[in-house]
Order: sequence, then structure tokens, then C-alpha cells
Amino acid sequence: MPWVIGLLMAATLTLLVVLQSSNLWKTFNIESSSDLIMLYALSSLNFIAFIVFGFIFLRSIIKLIRERRTFELGAQIKTRLLIYFFAVSLLPIIAMAAFSYLFLNRALERWFSQIPQQVLQQTRTAEQTPAVRDALAELDRLGKQQATIRSIGLLTLGVLTFLLMFASSWIAFYVARGLTTPIKALAEGASEIARGNLTHRVDVLAEDELAILVNAFNDMSARLEANAVEIAERRRYIETVLDTLPTGVISFDPDDHVSTINGAAIEILGLKGDDFAGVSVVDLAEGDDLKVFERLIGRARRVGNASDQTVLKPANSNGDGNAADGRTVAITASALPAESGVVLVIEDLSELIAAQRASAWQEVARRMAHEIKNPLTPIQLSAERIAKRFDRTGHEELGIGKRINDKGPIGDVVHESTATILREVSSLKSMVDEFSRFARLPDAKLEAGDVNAVVYQAIAGFEGKFPGVLIDFAEGGELPEVLLDEEQLKRVFVNLIENAAEAFNSEQSDRRIEITTRHDQARDIIVAEIADNGKGIPASDLQKLFQPYFSTKGRGTGLGLAIVKRIIMEHHGRIVVAANQPQGARFTIELPVNG
Repeated sequence: MPWVIGLLMAATLTLLVVLQSSNLWKTFNIESSSDLIMLYALSSLNFIAFIVFGFIFLRSIIKLIRERRTFELGAQIKTRLLIYFFAVSLLPIIAMAAFSYLFLNRALERWFSQIPQQVLQQTRTAEQTPAVRDALAELDRLGKQQATIRSIGLLTLGVLTFLLMFASSWIAFYVARGLTTPIKALAEGASEIARGNLTHRVDVLAEDELAILVNAFNDMSARLEANAVEIAERRRYIETVLDTLPTGVISFDPDDHVSTINGAAIEILGLKGDDFAGVSVVDLAEGDDLKVFERLIGRARRVGNASDQTVLKPANSNGDGNAADGRTVAITASALPAESGVVLVIEDLSELIAAQRASAWQEVARRMAHEIKNPLTPIQLSAERIAKRFDRTGHEELGIGKRINDKGPIGDVVHESTATILREVSSLKSMVDEFSRFARLPDAKLEAGDVNAVVYQAIAGFEGKFPGVLIDFAEGGELPEVLLDEEQLKRVFVNLIENAAEAFNSEQSDRRIEITTRHDQARDIIVAEIADNGKGIPASDLQKLFQPYFSTKGRGTGLGLAIVKRIIMEHHGRIVVAANQPQGARFTIELPVNG
């Protein structure tokens, strides 16, 4: 619409200039009603055009003032361009108006001065023709209308001056709009990019260098979006790697607040919850653990890195000060480049130390079995010979050669002593045999098998053995086959079920052992759980439960769960223990489907 109106105005102005320059409107006499109507029409058109131009100009000025008051982007440059264009156009307009005013006045004065009047007077006294009487009459008419002509000329000059000023102002607004619209769009686009909206593109009509700038901005935002997508993918990859690492990783900002923390660190520190962003280091640990963290973080900031090996006591520790209640970890602190932050890497050494301890105990058990078993046989044989000889010959009393009945007091002592020796020798042999089994446990012969079938075989051996104990097996449907040693895995379930049955108090009426199996497709493993509602296991004993020669029963060698863990490890799996809810203990076994 603005272009259409501008073309109509340009065409109308061209038509007026042509009509004036061609003298087609040299005379315009009102001789009829149609001439009067045309005059009124032309006057109305001029008046309406003046009103429209004035309204547009005033509207643009008011809009600019409102934009300046609201500090809208582009208002300053619009005002500056308007002032510049107005000042530049005002100088020639003033010069033209002054020149035209002086020229018109001097021309009128020259036309009607004394010299032309004398010539006219002489012409009137001379013989006159008619191409002469008409000219004199026209000149007299113009002389009488001198003031009117002067007013019309000045009015026309004023209208032209206003039109020129309006045109210059309109051009200023148009140029300013052509500059500020792309600039405003670019500024808004930059603000969107700064807020993180990298999909924003500038869609605005621009020309010349501004068009190049708009295209460059859109290319920049497209590249930023692509880089952001790539960075997000890398971030997800790194986060996935960190979350699946068994090693704890924590990064701190310059104020010792957590920036990132993975699941392994949360588990190692015994924290509750999953959102620790912005948490201070003092909220992650306490006591000696906090001192270790602060010392390593401070040293890493000074020299670049620091490391230490310590025992962390998680928040759920019983707090009795026993170092065995915590986890043995190796902590490495490294300063982040170009920042004041620090990253802590916490490696849980519990499994490694437990494996080393188990290996050491295996060697100890092998040597003990060898050293103890050798003298047990002659001790047993000697005791048996004493008992047999005593039963056959009897005893001499006080060396007088009289035989006495072996049923007497001395006979009772001999029988009790030999029976005790034989019983304890048998007990030692059983212990030595268990040492030997632990030290020389045969390697697992893994073959494809069904875990559910192994569980059923283990449960069948307890039929009627523990009256009042309900063993419930909820198999998780048809499970995929895994590589297993049927006899050794059966021994695992037998040991765990027997331990659970012995964990109940005698006065407890509701005694249940629940066994479940399922296929975890996400991790492609078979999960078997043995849970009971007995008295449970103290929190301080959970970390030591699979250690050799550790027992909560107060009897036995404490090798049962150590053998269980070794069997599971030879099946390339893992076993963990935790408290059952609301009471009891829960053992979880994980076996890989693909072996």
C-alpha cells in the first residue's frame, strides 16, 4: 500500500508539472457550474492531500517520541537520521524559499515600476489597435491583482516548502526504518541466542551490507545450534560413561560446591537422593572424611593434583569408630584447567582388598591344612590304641600286679579322655577338610543351564529339615540359559538358604524365606534374590560378611559365604547383601546371560 500511494502521488505531481510547463492552464475562467465544481474539487483534493500528509508526518513524529520514551531499539538512530535529513534538506529549502521570495517581489516591482507605467501611458495615448487594447486590459487586470498574485505565489512557495520538508522527513523515516528494522531483528536474535534459543533465525527484509550481516548472523546461529547439538551429545556420552563407571567422580566449583557427581560416588559415600548439584563439600562428608576431602582439594589447587588412600565411613555406618565399618578407597584430586575447580576420583578398593585377603587366606588355609592334618592321624591312632589296649588288658593298680576292673574311676577317665581326643580330632579333621575345600576349590566347569532348575534342586534338599520355615520360590518365568556349574551353584543356594533358616529367632512365629528370579533385559543378566524376615545383619557387618573366617553365628569357620562369593565370581557374576524391608537380610546374585 505505501508503494501504491507513493506511485499515485508521483504521477499526480508529474501531471501538474507538465500542465504548468505546457501553459495549458494559462487561463482558467469560471464560466459555468462545471468549472466551479472542478475548482472546488481541485481545492478539496489539495486540502485533503495537505491533511493526509500532515497526519502521516505528525503520526510518525508521535510514534518516534513514544519509542524514545520506552527506550525501544532503533529510536535513537531514527531520531538522529531525522535530524540529519531535516537539517540537510532545510538548508537548500530555505535558500530556495528566500531566493523565490526575493525574485517574486523584485519581478512584480519591476513589472509594475514607473518605467513600464510610462510606456503604458504613452501606449494608451497613441493610436491603439485591438492584439494592443486587450494586452493593456490584461495588464491593468494583473496590476489590480498584484497583491493577490503575490499572496498566491508566497502560498505556493510555502506549500512547496512544506512538501519538500515532508518528503525529506519521510525519506529519513524510510531510511531509518530500513536500517533499524534489520538491526532490531539482529539485536533480538542476539538476545534469543544469549538465552539459549539457538534455533532462532532472523527473517527480515534487508538490503546491501545489512543483508550480508543478516545472512552471516543466521549462518552463525545455525553453526551454534549444530555445535550445541554436538556438545549435548558429547555431554550425554560423558555422563553415560561416568554413570556406568564403578569409580566415583565428583567435580567441585571454585566455592567447593558440587558441579557433577556420578552414581558410584553417591553409593560409595552412602548418600541419600540423586540431586546433589550445588551441594557444599561439608554436606557430602563429615569428621575425618571431610578433613581428607578438604586437604586433597586444597593441595590440588596449589600443586595441580593430590592423592591419598583412606577408609571412608559412609553416613549409614554405625559410628563405633571401627575402621572395618568403612570402605577402603583411593582418592585422587586434580585441578581443572583454566578454572579454580577440582575433580575428585574415588576408587573403591574394598573388592580388591577382599580378593587379596581371600587369596592370602587361601594360602594360609592350604598351609594350615597341610601342617595340622599331619599330626592328627598319629594322635587319632594313638588314642584308639590306648582305648583298645585298655579294654583288652585292664590296668595294674599301685604296681602290685593286681588287675582291676576297667569300669572303675581310672577306667572312666581313660574312656572319657580317649573319647574326647577322638571327637576333637574328628572336629579338627572336618575343619581341615573345609580349609582344603576353600584352598583348593575346583574350578567351575561352566555349561549352559537353567538357574530355576538349580534353585528347585537346592530347595528340594530342605524338605522337612526346618519345620516352621516357609520357603517360597517365585520364579520369573522362563529364563534364558546361562553358563553355570550346576553343583557349585547349587551349593551357593543351599548355603544361603541354610544361613537364612538359621537366622530366625526361636520365638518368631512368621518365618519366611522368599526366593525370586528374573531376567533383567536392560543389563542382560539373571537376577536371583534370597530374602528372609529374620533378625537381619548388623550394618557394621555387611562389608565384612564375605571375608574368610568371619561369622555372625559364633561357631564354624566362617568360610561358607567366602566360598559362595568365590563360586559366583568364577561364574563371572556378583553377589551383594543388603537389609531387607521391613526386617531381615537380602542376598542378590547377578549372573551374565552370555557368560
